[in-house]
Amino acid sequence: MEHPFKSRRLDLHLWNEALDLLEDAAKIIAASDSHLDLIRRRCDSQIGDEALRHAVRRNAFDMGRLLRGVSELFPVHLLSDAHHTAWVTRVMEGGADNPELTDQIGRLVAHARTEQSNIHPEEDDEGSASYSDYSASDTASSERDSDAHSSMCTDDTE
Repeated sequence: MEHPFKSRRLDLHLWNEALDLLEDAAKIIAASDSHLDLIRRRCDSQIGDEALRHAVRRNAFDMGRLLRGVSELFPVHLLSDAHHTAWVTRVMEGGADNPELTDQIGRLVAHARTEQSNIHPEEDDEGSASYSDYSASDTASSERDSDAHSSMCTDDTE
């Protein structure tokens, strides 16, 4: 059944996840050679840059496939096989810096932020009604319930 109210929550979730991965990838690919050496030796606790250290820790279990994680979120290929190879070469094997990969990750971070900001207003729940919006309302049933509760709380022994 086609729902009459279109939702883009799944799109927002995917872009949020992609942005998290891409921002981590941007921090890692921009790391100094000495920090990358610490990453390869699994000595992330010695990384002085806190943001980089946290990015590494979030992705340490699958660092070599970090960019594949982004690619797997979307049916279109945002990153080529050459990008994945360049990632492994730079981060995992200590190869030379790859400005094209760094630029592509930067462009994808900007694109993900734009997509996220375009979708977020449609899916924002900030103004939706909640129970508290109605809790101060008096209705016939709430008055009746209140009267019943009051009679249970009075002391008839006076």
